[in-house]
Parts: sequence; structure tokens; C-alpha cells
Amino acid sequence: MPLEPRTRIDRKVRRTAQACLQASAAVAGADPDRPAGARLLVVLTDVVQSFDDSGRSGSEQAGTLSLTQLMDARQAGRAELSAIADRAVAGAGDRDLGPQLAVVHQRLAQILDGPVPDQVQALAGPVDTSTLLEAAAIEICAIGLGAGIQMPRTSLIAASRGLAGVLGDRFGGRTIEMRVPPATAVQLEAFGQGPSHHRGTPPNVAETDPATFVRLATGLATWQQVREAGLIQASGSHVDAMARMLPVIDLG
Repeated sequence: MPLEPRTRIDRKVRRTAQACLQASAAVAGADPDRPAGARLLVVLTDVVQSFDDSGRSGSEQAGTLSLTQLMDARQAGRAELSAIADRAVAGAGDRDLGPQLAVVHQRLAQILDGPVPDQVQALAGPVDTSTLLEAAAIEICAIGLGAGIQMPRTSLIAASRGLAGVLGDRFGGRTIEMRVPPATAVQLEAFGQGPSHHRGTPPNVAETDPATFVRLATGLATWQQVREAGLIQASGSHVDAMARMLPVIDLG
């Protein structure tokens, strides 16, 4: 029996909430260096503030930002977010950021443990709750991977699905298939090169694991680096057009 729309929304929110919280716990629990801890603090505070702002406004808007639009807005605001993280480090002085991280993480866990609205008011505009949490999971996974932390499989899968979706929005086509098992697969163009495949698997295929894909899609590694390291299986004469599509968002 197909799921009712309300049930599908609730399940997606629960799934993205779990991915976000598990990623946050992994980074905070690994005692990250101060820059990574400050970046995590900024992401978590932004998510909590979005829920708090939505609670005060109390009204939903007809149009919400897609994940692609939210990622674009986050990219545009990267310099400002980095400055906020730098100020958090400077303001803490010699104090450990761990207690602050624990408080904000617990606050978010409490919010997500209860009924949550379908939409929230993010800095960039109104977004579906699941979209906000998906974006947060992506950023937290990038923070963790950049700090050398082993991230939870559930979080990496959720981040991979979100990033692949944005990649498809921007470069969707029928020439290349990017596979990230067991998370997802997305078919892409090759900038006017190569055949347009209409049945079965495209002739150009790339496949990698979720952690490597998240690193690629967030600017922590380049296409050439993962190719040379043997971390991606690629075939087809046009598959290296992927290099022009990455990163999806530069969080490196």
C-alpha cells in the first residue's frame, strides 16, 4: 500500500533528523580541533535558530527553497559563516568548546524529539524541515571528514543522496551515471559531449563509496585526486566531465 503524503513527510523528517544528530554526535564526540568545533557550533546554532524563529512566526509559506537553492545560498554566505566560526573561537579564548557543543546538540535533539513543523524559517528563506536537516547533515559530514573523523554510515548515505540530488538538478542528463551505492545513483550530462542514452545504463559510469562522494561533492577532494588514489571506478570516454561539475558546494 502506498504511503500517504503525511506519512512520507514524517518518515523523511525522522530519517534526516537521525542523520543530522548522528553526524553531530560523531564530530562532537571525537573532540575535534577548535576550528572544526566552531564550524559545528555555527551549523547547529543555525538549525536551532531556524526552529525557534519558525515557532515565533507560526505561519507556513506557500513556496519553500529546494535543497539546491539552499545550498546555493549557503555557498554565497560561506565567508560570513566562516567569520562567525572564527569569532566563536576567538571569543572562547582558552576555554573548550565542548560544553557549548553539548548544550546546542542537546537542544536540537529535544526539538527533534517532539512534533516539528513541516516548514522552518532559515536565514536564506522558508524551507521544508527535512531540507534544512539534510543540508545540515551534509555540512556536518564535511566538517567531520575534513577533520579526519569517521562519520556514521547513515549520515553519509543521507548526505550522499542530498548532494547527488543537487548534482542532478544542475547537470541532469543521459550521458554519465554517477553511482554511490547503497545511497543513490544520478544520471548526468557531459556538456554536449557523448551520446544521449535513453535505455539502460549510460556508457559512462563512475562509482564510489558515500564517504568519498561526500568529500568530492563538498570540495574536500578533487576528481583527479580520487581517480589517482583508486577511490573511484570510472569507465567511458566522457566520464571525466564529472570534474567540471564538482564540488556541489565548496566546504573545504
